[in-house]
Formats: sequence, structure tokens, C-alpha cells
Amino acid sequence: MKEDIVLFAKYELDLELREFQKEILLCTSRSKVLRLPRQQGKSVSLAVAI
Repeated sequence: MKEDIVLFAKYELDLELREFQKEILLCTSRSKVLRLPRQQGKSVSLAVAI
């Protein structure tokens, strides 16, 4: 679980992530550009990543 941030969010933070949020968290790129509509959990995804 230490290596998998999606499992960390699920079990430690009790978050049920959507598929695109999981994709954001699993991306290994240093910089991310997100083009998503409002109310899609962008802030939550990036907060978990930090």
C-alpha cells in the first residue's frame, strides 16, 4: 500500500475515487495538465497526490 497511492486513498483516507481520478494519481509525470469540468474532484486528486 505504501507504493500504491490509489489504495492509500481508499483505505487510509476512506475515499472512493472515480476512474479518471485513479488515472490522475497513477500518472508518473512531474507536471500535469487537467482539462476537466467543474465538480470532478480535481482538487481532491491533487491533494492526495501531494
